[in-house]
Amino acid sequence: PLPPDRHRNIVAQYDGEIRFFDHWLGNLVRHLKEKNLYDNTLFIVTGDHGEAFYDHEGWDHGHSVFEEEVRVPLVMRLPSKIPAGVRSPALTGLVDLMPTILDVSGINIPAGVQGASLMPVIRGDRRPDVFYGEVSGLNAFVKAYQYVISKNMKLIVTFDESLASNHRLPFRKGFLFDLKSDQDERNNLFQLGQPLSALYLKLLNDQRVKVLKRKRLTPDKSVEYDENLRNRLRSLGYLGD
Repeated sequence: PLPPDRHRNIVAQYDGEIRFFDHWLGNLVRHLKEKNLYDNTLFIVTGDHGEAFYDHEGWDHGHSVFEEEVRVPLVMRLPSKIPAGVRSPALTGLVDLMPTILDVSGINIPAGVQGASLMPVIRGDRRPDVFYGEVSGLNAFVKAYQYVISKNMKLIVTFDESLASNHRLPFRKGFLFDLKSDQDERNNLFQLGQPLSALYLKLLNDQRVKVLKRKRLTPDKSVEYDENLRNRLRSLGYLGD
């Protein structure tokens, strides 16, 4: 934890980044309007992650699956395809954006894509009320997280080992939150052996098994990066000097 003044300063810097982005997005919108391109432009405003400010004794992002890190905005606009004012409670992830863009653009979605187009949801269709996620390779205290959300309930389990192909790893700690009444995830309802906790543990395990059935690179496979790709990744900050 940080002293209150330092904490406020860090939050203010983050708010400044949001304000900076908002300013330049506004300039882009004005430019498109001046060129009469705005209503023919597909806009998707989202974020790749949230940010933790010691909400659950953590900072930064990519270190947990609490709401402050994994819940992000998703705003879409294209008047000819997306009706104005539609708000949906459907569970979705960034993996659904690529197939949605292809669908809106009239391009066939390749077989094997993990996500699904959101256009049926926008038109009012229902989609499964289950969302699963995981993150691993974190730190010395928690090696991995898995979580599942369904019917406003969210189960999180932590592990002492990084996740591999073994979905039966014993978990370290469980958290169960009612996101409708406890959006900040403060009231942990998890009790080992209690029916509701057992139900969500089974749901999480079922979703994990589905993920493991997808094709993934095996340890003996390697990926080659050409110099052009290396330079592009380096320019984005994903490779060191």
